[in-house]
Amino acid sequence: MATAGSFYLQSLRIDGDALLASCAVGFLAVAIMLANNIRDVAGDTVAGKKTLVVRIGEGPARMLFVACYVVAFVAAISLVWPSAVGVIGLAVLFALASPILRSVLAGATGPALIPALVKTGMMQMAVAVVSSVALLL
Repeated sequence: MATAGSFYLQSLRIDGDALLASCAVGFLAVAIMLANNIRDVAGDTVAGKKTLVVRIGEGPARMLFVACYVVAFVAAISLVWPSAVGVIGLAVLFALASPILRSVLAGATGPALIPALVKTGMMQMAVAVVSSVALLL
């Protein structure tokens, strides 16, 4: 909501494009947190922490991670539509994200999830850049 909130504070209006941009970057931020919490679930459970992953379980959290990616990319594509540059660029990024999604779904744990954290952060930036360029063209 930071993106849409910032837009509102500057324009004093709510805009659909700002909400889509918010979802595109926000759901990838959620995916970063999910990957981190999936990585730490064993320790968090023992420590009594009540993270979302501890509450819903590892399997559903892994599915939610993928869902966050899907929602982020659907929002980003909706934002840049009908820009061919934007749609193609985002499609390429989603294809590049498939190894990240597969590793999380396949059950990567502990340090094996660190690449998912790093690459999801990089993906968040790439989606923002590709979407911004598409909107400027």
